[in-house]
Amino acid sequence: MDGNAPFSDAIRLAPIPEDFRPPRLEVYKGVIDPREHVQGFEAAVRYRQPDKATRCHLLANTLKGAAFSWFIKLPRGHISSYEHLKWELIACFIGRTRMVVSDMVLANIKQGERESLRNYTNRFFAAAAEAEDVELAVAMHDFRRGLNVGDLSKSLQLAKSPSYPELVARASQFMLLEDVESFPTSAPGVKQVVACITDFDVRRVLLDSGSAVDILFESSFLQMGLKEANLLCVGTTLLGFYSERVQPLGFITLPVSFGDENGHAMSMVNFAVIRAKSGYNAILGRTTLNSFGMVIFTPHLCAKFPTSSGGVTIRGDTRQATHCFQIAAQLVVDQMDPRETQSIIPQEGVISVALGGENSSKIINISSYLNDKQQTEVIALLSEYIDVFAWSPEDVTCMDRAVCEHHLNVSQAVSPIVQKKRVMAGERQDAIREEINKLLGAGYIREV
Repeated sequence: MDGNAPFSDAIRLAPIPEDFRPPRLEVYKGVIDPREHVQGFEAAVRYRQPDKATRCHLLANTLKGAAFSWFIKLPRGHISSYEHLKWELIACFIGRTRMVVSDMVLANIKQGERESLRNYTNRFFAAAAEAEDVELAVAMHDFRRGLNVGDLSKSLQLAKSPSYPELVARASQFMLLEDVESFPTSAPGVKQVVACITDFDVRRVLLDSGSAVDILFESSFLQMGLKEANLLCVGTTLLGFYSERVQPLGFITLPVSFGDENGHAMSMVNFAVIRAKSGYNAILGRTTLNSFGMVIFTPHLCAKFPTSSGGVTIRGDTRQATHCFQIAAQLVVDQMDPRETQSIIPQEGVISVALGGENSSKIINISSYLNDKQQTEVIALLSEYIDVFAWSPEDVTCMDRAVCEHHLNVSQAVSPIVQKKRVMAGERQDAIREEINKLLGAGYIREV
């Protein structure tokens, strides 16, 4: 189907300038007020200054969904100008115009008896965003009046005249507080994450899909009445505990089961028993989680897995999880490597001596801890071999060019390009000129 068929021949056959680059335009699906879309479209294309025919094609390209279906159903050659297309579009979708919200609508918005503060706040401010010519003070008054009696309403009553940002900030604080208080510590009728290891109900078990091994900590191992003689010693080192290498005490295979009233599942797990501090009693890695077919929902602190009698859901305890996290965080801080601060020892004192006379530029430093006789002997020795030292670039002769040359990986067939002159401060120019003169005098560089 030809998407340009509704245009007249004058528009359809009009060429689009080759150098014309269309701006980024919002699409229109016939959902919102068409006048808003047309106003936004005209503002976007105004600085490109397209002709009328190009505007027709651009506006037609923004139509999607119901709006595009309406456009392609127009009779062939029906649209004769941009103004014609614009008003046809507005006339067809004018029914999608949003209802203007007045201050009376805001005054009638009330918080439901069991409605959360977050839901009421979202409803009110969404309606306030649609309102026209409503003073901010009136909207704030309507918001406070629509609140149920609670902590936020009492807090706003104590505040004499909070500003709009203060009102929003205070409402956000009470919404977060309400979210925390409403989050259930445990779902009624559903067991906590309790793993039955051998014959013991073990709590504080971490389900870690990022762990390659299953861990049983030594403290839990001993509380189960197990002995180190039951361990299978294998020369394996684990990496990942506080960035350290941990040598397991050994490995032991134990039955682990999960279940609730909907079902039950058991699997034999090969635990690595380690001696380390932790907020958890055991860690079940991805191998065991996969054997159960377990899917973890971290935001909800729960996990699900299938059984022959139905799906089983196990949930964690938010307080226990927070407590374990605090212990783990404290362990990381405690096990940080405290570097011993080494005091800075000052270097020994030195004396500057000019070789070849007081006005000589050949300056050396000798230790101030030498006695007078030693200083005299050192100065005499250095003066005797003064020609051994390189006091300037000219003194460094017979140097291999490979040491001081830099090879540029450029094609010699390409003509050189004059770089833009860099303007530098006077001090920098003097320093550059001095270094260049040194290299020229030493013969390291030459003008080309």
